[in-house]
Amino acid sequence: MKFILNTAIDSHFCALFDEEGIRITYHEWENRRHDGKELWEFLKNYDVSDITFLGGVSGPGGFSSLRAGAGVLNALAFTTGLPVHSLRADFWQKTLLQGKGEVVLNSFGDGVWVEKDSILHRYSVREAGDLFSKEPACVSWLPVEKQKAFSSPIFLDMKQAPEVLLQLLETVKPHAQCVTEYEVPPV
Repeated sequence: MKFILNTAIDSHFCALFDEEGIRITYHEWENRRHDGKELWEFLKNYDVSDITFLGGVSGPGGFSSLRAGAGVLNALAFTTGLPVHSLRADFWQKTLLQGKGEVVLNSFGDGVWVEKDSILHRYSVREAGDLFSKEPACVSWLPVEKQKAFSSPIFLDMKQAPEVLLQLLETVKPHAQCVTEYEVPPV
């Protein structure tokens, strides 16, 4: 089985796939304070020795959520002897968008993340709204209040997001453990 995990952007989820990439099961939750509990409750129903692939989203995201996700992936890597495939949320989201606009990811406080020149930059939501006043921006992963700052919002249907994430994770070089990618030091 292939196990993937997203604790970087809402909604958080984990999923299991068979060796051909067909989804076996999917579990999603909204309360990021329950990341560890939700993950271990999910995993206790499966024999982790059956896992043949580990993958996850490395960031950016909430400090505690990213640490919980990395902790689970690293524990599974240690237990199974498997490496961890990981990638940033903005790369996954850009693939889902297929060139229809830019990705805007949530940050703490009134901030958001926007990629410019292959680097994520943190802006206030107002600054980002001004930046995208004349072009479309995908705001699917922002709270409703922050979405209002964008004049041409794009919303994605996330039904196939886990499959796309798995396909992307299978193309990246794995590492011995999952290393989270914080763009700024935690506050």
